[in-house]
Amino acid sequence: MGDKRVLIVDPVFKGAASILVDEKQLDVSVYRPGRDGTLADAIGDYDGLLISETSLDRTAIRKGAAGKLRIISSVGRSVSHLDIKAAADAKVVVLHAPGYEANALAEYALGMVFALSRKLPQGERLLREGKSFARHRLQGEELAGKTLGILGMNEEGQLLAKKSAALGMDIVLHDYSLPLKDRHDLAQSIGARYASLDELLRESDYVASLLPEDKQSVNLIGKRELSLMKASSSLITLTPALADEKVLYEALSRGVISGIALDIPLSKRSGLLTLENVVATPGLAGLSSETRRRQEVLAAVQLRDALLKGAYRNVVTPR
Repeated sequence: MGDKRVLIVDPVFKGAASILVDEKQLDVSVYRPGRDGTLADAIGDYDGLLISETSLDRTAIRKGAAGKLRIISSVGRSVSHLDIKAAADAKVVVLHAPGYEANALAEYALGMVFALSRKLPQGERLLREGKSFARHRLQGEELAGKTLGILGMNEEGQLLAKKSAALGMDIVLHDYSLPLKDRHDLAQSIGARYASLDELLRESDYVASLLPEDKQSVNLIGKRELSLMKASSSLITLTPALADEKVLYEALSRGVISGIALDIPLSKRSGLLTLENVVATPGLAGLSSETRRRQEVLAAVQLRDALLKGAYRNVVTPR
């Protein structure tokens, strides 16, 4: 019997679970809904939790902290399913497992470019509705020779640049987080060109944002910026709050730009969902089986190290 007790709340793949199960100093259990009582009543018997999607509210966390619970390790970047303030107040340390998403994000953004360039959503919609249509309405364009402007020179932005260049696209990059000389050098090293935001918007046939959500990215693209883009161009964004929904709706409705793809949760009443030249998904870009497995392993390793070595990484709660 191990010195520390761990509860695996949500299913994880065998490789991640074995990191904990194979550790002799840990006594590991798997939560069984309906058989082990309520989670809120159960977690106080454990020193640490490995969790991914199950919600823990203030009441549950307080109950756990009144018992043995001291560490919660959550799979992935988001911890919206956990009451972080309650955890901090109860002196329960919450860890998250971000990262490993770069390739998934780059591939998703490129998939959005394909969807817009070949009018895939419109074609599928017409087929499902059984409506007749003129084929020329769905005539798309090839990507070779087109210009892709990428906002964000992070790992995912660089991967998107390399993948798109392999298709014969010309790549223009922009970022605000690196020294100017480094931006030019980095762009050149991957066969791309650096440009100011305005230059990128004017020149690009497709503009893809992989910028992180921060103060500088919020509403970075407004009416003025959209007006700089070609009427035939499209905007792809994986960045929450990059542009106001109403501004985007107006730009599409008036033909300022040709199409938009967003991987951002939209309300059911969003006007963007009524437009046929919009591709919208609810925050799925980083969700791949490969990414998930890597994050599960990281979350398990972090929980083990925190419990047995007092080593804390990727802490979310204030300490």
